[in-house]
Amino acid sequence: MVATVLSLVLLTGVLTIFAGGKVTNRLQSGLATVQENGRYALHTLVRDIRVAGFIGCAGMQPTRINILADVLLDSPPADVQEMVDALINGTVLGGGTATSGSNPYGAVEGTDWIRIQGGRDMLAQLVGQLDPNNANIQTTPITDGVESGDLLLISDCESMDLFCAGNANNNSTTVPHPASCNSSPKLSKAYGEDAVLLKFQSYVYYVKDVAGRTNNAGGPVRSLFRRDLLGGPELELVDGIEDLQISYGVDSDLNGLVDNFVASSAMSAGDWAGVLAVRVGLVVSSVDEVLETGASADLRLNRQMTATATIRNRVD
Repeated sequence: MVATVLSLVLLTGVLTIFAGGKVTNRLQSGLATVQENGRYALHTLVRDIRVAGFIGCAGMQPTRINILADVLLDSPPADVQEMVDALINGTVLGGGTATSGSNPYGAVEGTDWIRIQGGRDMLAQLVGQLDPNNANIQTTPITDGVESGDLLLISDCESMDLFCAGNANNNSTTVPHPASCNSSPKLSKAYGEDAVLLKFQSYVYYVKDVAGRTNNAGGPVRSLFRRDLLGGPELELVDGIEDLQISYGVDSDLNGLVDNFVASSAMSAGDWAGVLAVRVGLVVSSVDEVLETGASADLRLNRQMTATATIRNRVD
């Protein structure tokens, strides 16, 4: 009888320790997930924001922009046309707040979205003087393959041509810009060895519910998504991102200093050209419920995380 009682007491203690350890492990795992997902989301957003508008040189140059790819862009989607117009006008960012009446990317209502564009992934430098009448651009070996229809930039910080490329494999030293998708096979001028070749990219970031996926309580799972506005796929980057709020540091008097931060929903058309910095705010969740009790029905871990990024091409 005594042995039985002692065994029950010991077993109760073991089960209590096991249950407590399980709760602690669940909490630690949830906290680690929140930290890791939040840091990755902020790192990705800040990295792309910092290089918004990059065209191979510092500052918002060049001043002369020639669009050869107007055959490809003859009847483009509205967001692509907006992207090209923004390139010409020197506007490297765009954004808004998802509402029931305006939600172009299916984002969670009340969350913000941001569009970032510019030259990315420097492919190569030019070799020698280029004859503008030559439809094949001679470069150093290309570091990343170019597919037919890709939008490329060639820039020397004085002038820039945006053109539609033909195929050019890795290590190729020739990039065609055929008349089949360009208004002309001729560039605007002869570029020299100081010119660089870049891919033109335009991404939009937003938060939305992941289709067909729920957490351990049956609730929706939200993630940070990125969409390539030049026809690439929509990518889920990281889950557990509940909210994305963005404000923009605007230089209203163009003296090179941020005058105030403006919420995404309050930005006017004239503000975008004066944006020098972007403040990103996230609410990051553990996705699954990990708390035993809480002040609300939501038993997940939640944390607010913020970061501010300066647009490097717009500051000295």
